[in-house]
Parts: sequence; structure tokens; C-alpha cells
Amino acid sequence: MQLMARTPGGSWKACPNFGLRDLLESGRRSADVPRLAQERANAALQDLGFTDFTVEEIVREVSERRDYDIYAVTLAAGGDRYMTTVQSEILEP
Repeated sequence: MQLMARTPGGSWKACPNFGLRDLLESGRRSADVPRLAQERANAALQDLGFTDFTVEEIVREVSERRDYDIYAVTLAAGGDRYMTTVQSEILEP
């Protein structure tokens, strides 16, 4: 998830769905960003053959810093759940 968060979508020809940086950087401009990032991450996982893992949820957390956002990511595999966070710099319009 950390690598996906740091890679722009479409920049890796082997897996065009890999990469969330462009979406996460625009997180404050659109309420749909977490849902779109979740969909793209799940598509990338499927493309790469990680069929047992799914991104169950991505939620933007409250951050005290203005220059980046933090996202909580919930991954599911079988009956287990894993949580991680990723951060993204903010692109000002």
C-alpha cells in the first residue's frame, strides 16, 4: 500500500491500475477520492494476482498539518483484517 500511495496511477506500464498518488494528492478537492482509490487499489491487486487480498476501506483522517493528508487503509484477507496508514502531499490548485 505504501508503494501504491507513492506511485501515480498509470505510470507503471506492467499494471496501469497500480498507483494512487494522483488520487490521494487531490483528496481535498473531491469527496469521492477514498472510494476511487479503493477501487483502483483493488483492481491493481487483482491485476497482480493478489486475489486473496482486498482493500476494504480507505478513510481520510484528520491531520493537523496542512501540507499532507493521512489515509487509514483497511485490508482484508480471508477473515483477517489489517490496518495501515499512508500519507500524501497536498497539491494546491
